[in-house]
Amino acid sequence: MVERVRERATDCKPQMISMTLNGERVSIQANETDRLTDVLRHGEPSLTGTKLSCGIGRCGACSVLVNGELVNSCLLMAYQVEGAL
Repeated sequence: MVERVRERATDCKPQMISMTLNGERVSIQANETDRLTDVLRHGEPSLTGTKLSCGIGRCGACSVLVNGELVNSCLLMAYQVEGAL
């Protein structure tokens, strides 16, 4: 079972995600297993102001605005913000 899960995780193909980031429209490449926190911090934008502390949505260090709503980016997969403003 574990081997099948690993196989699927390494099988992921990156996709382009379009969203508005700090007032500018951007396209970011991410795998379907990437969290928004990881993409923002370690991807193309390299925005290290978004912190990853607890990783379970409890502390709020990873909070970002998505369509005007405050969300924990450690709980959000990157593909979920496709088209976000």
